[in-house]
Amino acid sequence: MNKVVLFAIPHLYGGGAERVVSLWASYLAQTLSCSVHILVSGRVPNEYAIDERVTISSISSTYEDYDKLSILTKIRKRRSLIKQIKPDYIISFLPHIQIQTFIATLGIEVKRIETIRVSPWVLNLKNLSKILFNLCLSTSYKVILQTNEQKEFFHRLIQDKCIVIPNPIDDNYKRLSEKQQSQVVEHFVAAGRIVPQKNYSMMIRAFTLVCKEYPKISLDIFGGGENAELDKLTHLIEQLGMTNNIRLRGRSNKIIDEYLSHDVFLMTSDYEGMPNALLEAMASGMICLTTDCKTGPKDMIIHGESGFLLPVNDVQAFADAIRNVIQMTQTERQKIGECARTWIMSMCSSETTTKSLLSIFDN
Repeated sequence: MNKVVLFAIPHLYGGGAERVVSLWASYLAQTLSCSVHILVSGRVPNEYAIDERVTISSISSTYEDYDKLSILTKIRKRRSLIKQIKPDYIISFLPHIQIQTFIATLGIEVKRIETIRVSPWVLNLKNLSKILFNLCLSTSYKVILQTNEQKEFFHRLIQDKCIVIPNPIDDNYKRLSEKQQSQVVEHFVAAGRIVPQKNYSMMIRAFTLVCKEYPKISLDIFGGGENAELDKLTHLIEQLGMTNNIRLRGRSNKIIDEYLSHDVFLMTSDYEGMPNALLEAMASGMICLTTDCKTGPKDMIIHGESGFLLPVNDVQAFADAIRNVIQMTQTERQKIGECARTWIMSMCSSETTTKSLLSIFDN
């Protein structure tokens, strides 16, 4: 396969979309005779690791410098770099980058593949941005969705060009030994950006209710985020008297180790795309409790078999589910953890998802 593939994304740090680009680009470069490029708006510290065979181009040297450019300058520089790279396919991530790339490639012969990385019901684009994004999707070659549920949002013209490809899982999870569930459930963990969407306040309130009966349980929440949200959650933990049981741990570079040393993973999001934190927790063989939000969890979990789906923003239901897991036998939890890991590793390996991506190139 002698193709030039270009991934377009703001930067290569921190989020789920950035993680997907790092895995797909690296896997393509490692396994195929094609030229793989990533076009970022600007470079940032602590970027995800990328295979050395992938070429990274940047509109500005830093993301801060990029922010200072006018929109016309951003599009002009983007167009110039795309002309230099001469891709056969451009796979774009996140609406503002997709809109810029759409405009920048007008008159250039290239197949644009757009991606949806969040529940489309909450994209919340307005006025001109909404018009341009719809044009971007309707004139694209293909649209990659993360889950089948996301397809329901779009009209037939878009649905006909949609392909569902789950997020890839890092190959490090494939090499993990089977997780042995502990005899007693005490250590809970959550991971993800500290932003309102994740509804950590609901998690904290639900966990507090269970702590009244099981005072030895603990919850570690990993992730960086907005200072206002961090302050709000810190104050809530203090107000509820839970500083000994619930800890905000910041971002972790070794989240696999945290999953292996904890018993149960919690997620209380109001909405998602396909949450990488949940995917990775399942790949670790963890028992996972999550809200049944749009979109992602119901495509990943069969309730009671590979995890548990709970109503969005229902503190009592989530507390009851935590209590239920604590009371389960070790054998029951072992079966659920193994089921979760088997499903994720079969559907979301880098190899499997990249093969699905390649099927787009072949058509």
